[in-house]
Amino acid sequence: MTGRALAAAAAGALLLSAAASAHAFLVRSVPAAGATLHRAPAQVRLVFDEGVVPAHVDVTDAAGRSVRSGRPSQPPGRPTEIVAPLRAGLSKGGYVVRWSEVDRDDGHLISGVGTGAPAVHASSGSSLRAGDAAARWLMLIGLLVAAGLVVFRRSVRRTGELRFVAATAAAAAVAAAGAAILLARQPSFLVTRFDRTTFAGALVAAAAALLGLAALRLPLLLAAADLATLALLALPTLDGHAVAPGRAHALTVPSDLVHVTGAAVWVGGVFALLALVPRAERAPAVRRFGPVAVTAVAAIAVTGALRALVELHAFSQLWSTSYGRAILVKTALFACVLALAASRRLGAEAVVLFGLVAAVAVLVGLRPGRDVPPRAAAAGPPPFVTAAEVGPYAVGVALAPAGGRVDATATVLGLDGPARGLDLRFGVAGRTVATTACGAGCYRAALPVARPARLAVTIGRTTSQLRTPELWPAPSAGPAVARATAFVRRLRTLTVLSRLSSAPGNATTTLYRMQAPNRLSGVERESGAAEVIIGGRRWDRDRAGGAWQKSDAVPVRQPSVPWPPVVRNVHLVGDTTVRGRAASLVSFMDPSTPAWFTIAVDKANGRPLAMDMIATAHFMHEDYSGFDAPFTIRPPR
Repeated sequence: MTGRALAAAAAGALLLSAAASAHAFLVRSVPAAGATLHRAPAQVRLVFDEGVVPAHVDVTDAAGRSVRSGRPSQPPGRPTEIVAPLRAGLSKGGYVVRWSEVDRDDGHLISGVGTGAPAVHASSGSSLRAGDAAARWLMLIGLLVAAGLVVFRRSVRRTGELRFVAATAAAAAVAAAGAAILLARQPSFLVTRFDRTTFAGALVAAAAALLGLAALRLPLLLAAADLATLALLALPTLDGHAVAPGRAHALTVPSDLVHVTGAAVWVGGVFALLALVPRAERAPAVRRFGPVAVTAVAAIAVTGALRALVELHAFSQLWSTSYGRAILVKTALFACVLALAASRRLGAEAVVLFGLVAAVAVLVGLRPGRDVPPRAAAAGPPPFVTAAEVGPYAVGVALAPAGGRVDATATVLGLDGPARGLDLRFGVAGRTVATTACGAGCYRAALPVARPARLAVTIGRTTSQLRTPELWPAPSAGPAVARATAFVRRLRTLTVLSRLSSAPGNATTTLYRMQAPNRLSGVERESGAAEVIIGGRRWDRDRAGGAWQKSDAVPVRQPSVPWPPVVRNVHLVGDTTVRGRAASLVSFMDPSTPAWFTIAVDKANGRPLAMDMIATAHFMHEDYSGFDAPFTIRPPR
């Protein structure tokens, strides 16, 4: 095999970047993160966008003591929900929920934390453990080497040498051990697709190892050992994302199998040349291996392109998503492999290849680009964003110029996350424009107007108006948001009148007073319920004139703003007037929640005067006043 062929074959390791999987994500909780309750809940309910298996849920008070009264469970027929029962008679105060779950499809462990402290939101993410990565690496490297050695021995070496048979059996045993360790570390067993396929793979790998060892004495068993070893090539495909729901399996499964097979031919061939072929016989073995490797590389190139088309929405996702950036990082590592292959440094090349498998074992937790909403991959200037409450739905709309038209993409979030199958229409310039689905909770249309003036959105029989910019395209307004945020952070005191609802007809209005560095008081107008937080202590009453209950709290910096430090798609909507003050109306979004904001910023001094926020079951309007007013928040009498 020439240096050029070795360099080409090295690119085959790129297949390993396709083994990422999607995850279930927390879409809401009951009680909601940051909520203030006037009656102790009996349970905490977590709702995800895909089926999950409970791994661990704990609820702790401000002192770190658990208040859970039993094991987390799932209501019958509700695979997307986890319920954790709580002790009766919880005291007043803030509570923290820590949870982890296993995706029913891919078996990945996901964890997160939410808290009842003000201005803190729930979060979730992949819970990658070093032990899992090491076990996955053993499984991958074992099956790639084992299957590759079978191909090498039958197509290049054409011999039943005992050292090849023994090495193949040993590699299959490594794969079995890796799969067994990975299964032992899972909170579930034979519940998820990942559990079942990994268990089957462990059995096949163990059988291949035993048959291989027996073939050392009984050569008639060698064919059966080889068949069992080659069957292991299906395990990464069955474990991975190629068979996940929402994929075109007639395309993804065959291409992924060819992809893995090509990688095994390359990795196993390099291992054989380096560790099993005597140095004196290596040159002719390399020449015989060349055509086999080139064929594998051609197959890998074609199937790799197909897999990328399936897993990425757009070329820009190579740098706009974590999944794409991981591919770019690994491409840089592949350049190192190419250089080593071209210089015929077989030993160093093998080390880097084995390291790449280790990198894949760590990076499989990244979400593929196709599972990121299309707006994250948009090219060019960021679109203008606006939002509205449409019945029970939070509807965020991204608007972008497209020649003489306007591209409109709506993201619709209901109580259970992204809402599918809705009859969503836009109304503009006296016309009704139907939309087409573009993913989970995603609806898209081309508006037949040059600018999106007087835009409405309709779901079923409910219509809401959307704020649209006075100028088109909308000017950027990042400095206005930064100025408003900095203004609040410099304040000593702030008064906020907040109106919050989770659905039409159930709004509550609360007057908050905030005092630096960590004091907050709030009184609900409807019931008279109130709270006072001073550092690590809080007092609550459930009605006007009710008794105050003291408890521990999580200190939070005050005054605070409800939007995060980093926001996107910041644009000027236009000019407005708030309580007689000339102000700039600015829209932006927090993609991590997601939530859409519109704030009015005083043109004279940068004060935030009012804010609207749209999020899942969270529709809020706030008015800001009392900037540095002379008041002091004290413990209640």
